[in-house]
Amino acid sequence: MRGLKHFFKDSIYTKGEEKVREWLKNLGYDEHLFNVDSRSFTLTFHCASNFKVISKDAIKTDLDNLANTLISDR
Repeated sequence: MRGLKHFFKDSIYTKGEEKVREWLKNLGYDEHLFNVDSRSFTLTFHCASNFKVISKDAIKTDLDNLANTLISDR
């Protein structure tokens, strides 16, 4: 994550803020860096025993906050 932040900061100086904002818009973020589009993610599990995965809509589950907490704890 640190590398991505530095990439965007460096790109602002080399490509300009407007170009970076265009990239972010294409990734589904608005001018305040909030995501505006639903996105699909692929999550792969490798396990030696059988397991069951249940997927559901995460809008009301606080999943974003939990994921950010997990990222910041690493």
